[in-house]
Amino acid sequence: GNYAYWYMNDGVTDQQFISQNLDSIASGSYIISADIAGVFSEGNLSIILKKKDSNENNSLLATLSLGSGNGWGAWNTVDTTFQITENAENLLIVLEGKMDSDQQLQLDNVILQQITLDLLNSLIEKANNLVESDYTAASWASLQTALSSAKEVIKNSDSNGVADAYKNLSEAMDNMEKESPSINIKK
Repeated sequence: GNYAYWYMNDGVTDQQFISQNLDSIASGSYIISADIAGVFSEGNLSIILKKKDSNENNSLLATLSLGSGNGWGAWNTVDTTFQITENAENLLIVLEGKMDSDQQLQLDNVILQQITLDLLNSLIEKANNLVESDYTAASWASLQTALSSAKEVIKNSDSNGVADAYKNLSEAMDNMEKESPSINIKK
């Protein structure tokens, strides 16, 4: 397939650095997500978001660790939320880190989105489509708590609580544990 970035290291440790500038970013709460695959070590690679001011000074907004890779083509989505407190003239998104010898990286669908009530409502719809019997009671209870809070934010049109509600519901959905199938043996 076509990927935004792929790298195969052939025997030497190598530093990775690619970046993208975005102009005129409004203040607010944001989520950045990326699809990753490959073979790489825990903690070696990160996507870093920096706000660049008119004097070319950078201030760190967020760091998204890519974790470790599970194999070429074994895709995983990673994300993190962050806040921009005042309008940013320029936002710098950087893939940074090192690749050890014989490691590989696939990176695709790097997406930056402002967290709005519409985005939260979209996540609520996804959560509502989950089926209780597919998941453990504990993970379902956690989901219901986060879902209830998110619905309250939507009901009150609370734009101040939207980022926390989105993050909590997203985490609850990420932490859903599948129910183990039960087997009944009749004698």
